[in-house]
Amino acid sequence: MEEECGTGLPLQSDGPMRSGCADLAPTARTVVHSRRDTEKQMRRIVFAALVMLACVVVTLAQSSNQNRYSRIEVFGGFSANDYFNYVQFPASLPSLNFSPFLTSTAGGKGFQTSVTGHPTKYFGITGDFSVYFDNVEAPLTIKACQTADQCTSAQQDSRGTRTAFYFMAGPEVRGRNRTRFTPFARALFGGVASHASFSTSGPALTHSDSDTRSAFSMDFGGGLDVRISERFAIRGTADYTGIFLRDLGDTDSGGGSLHNHLRLAIGVVVRFH
Repeated sequence: MEEECGTGLPLQSDGPMRSGCADLAPTARTVVHSRRDTEKQMRRIVFAALVMLACVVVTLAQSSNQNRYSRIEVFGGFSANDYFNYVQFPASLPSLNFSPFLTSTAGGKGFQTSVTGHPTKYFGITGDFSVYFDNVEAPLTIKACQTADQCTSAQQDSRGTRTAFYFMAGPEVRGRNRTRFTPFARALFGGVASHASFSTSGPALTHSDSDTRSAFSMDFGGGLDVRISERFAIRGTADYTGIFLRDLGDTDSGGGSLHNHLRLAIGVVVRFH
């Protein structure tokens, strides 16, 4: 017995009738599903390739940004230079030179600027300049003696002004990272020039004098840069500064004693890539 299926193909049947159409239809559906699965796999492969390509591009961009660093940095800001050696005038001062006692401090408040060049990503050379001003006004008791038993004393106002210039340079090491915070440490060496003047006017004495001296200075410290944009950053620094000015009131030539200073600064950094 022959039977025609929906496909128009004759099928032979020697025994009990079997549906040949039931055997052919699943085969057609299998072919259709196979094509659909192949298209899905191709879409998945293309999507995975695009994702991998995007990851590579992002990685290369990040690597490029990490390798890029500022070649020159210019800093400027407010600075305070405190000192741990305080001024005390002696009980007697035959020479009437007050200003040398003020010169040795070489501190005050002022501004600081520096320029740093970076030949490598983590190492740089810094040139630093700072200037400090300080004014002292205090009552002064003056006792003048013509002889041992003929002395007159009076209290009157006095004024002292101090100005100090620091010129230093040295190496700098930076801890660059992926954050906006960049710490650094440095060691600077150079010189300091300190100038002071003193004046007083009153019934007991009218007098003025000045003194200028210079000495070797060294600076050890560091700071932190906080990036606010690719071009600008905020910087804070803290340094120990040692200067070798002559002892307080010593106007003779020669080496001086070590005077310890704490130098603080805050300001803005401009970066040039």
